[in-house]
Amino acid sequence: MRGPATSVTEMADAHFGLSLVLLQVAQMGRSPEVRALALRSEIKKRRDLLTKLEEKQHKIDSRKKASTQRFIFEFGIKGV
Repeated sequence: MRGPATSVTEMADAHFGLSLVLLQVAQMGRSPEVRALALRSEIKKRRDLLTKLEEKQHKIDSRKKASTQRFIFEFGIKGV
């Protein structure tokens, strides 16, 4: 699969921020293997970032829930 990149490929490259990286690859010779490797690496970086954000959000939500339960226990109606 050598030849000019399709518009969809160029849009995907721009979305992942790979335009500059893949421009350097294009100068060396267009290779689908290199493109696939660059995309996999970028997807892994984004997935790791999302995982970190998810863990952070989960921790914040857990604290909020615990705080709410503590408040209800301390100031709620007793004996109900």
